[in-house]
Amino acid sequence: MYAVTFAENFYNEKDAKVLYDKLVSLLREKYPNAIFNPSVETDRDFISCCSFEIKEGTISLSIYYKDSEYVFKMMYND
Repeated sequence: MYAVTFAENFYNEKDAKVLYDKLVSLLREKYPNAIFNPSVETDRDFISCCSFEIKEGTISLSIYYKDSEYVFKMMYND
């Protein structure tokens, strides 16, 4: 199994959400047959999360609040 992670910090939630929404849109376009899983986290610092299950593996996106910053994270596992 292999995995790669990309993370970027933002000072405001709006900027992180713009990137998140754009990538969700692009992934839906690129992988129209993917199984899309929006999820709900119980962590109070969590903002958004979803995953795309494709035949090659799983792509997940998330935004969470940590240390006065909003962290956007994209992970790919196969």
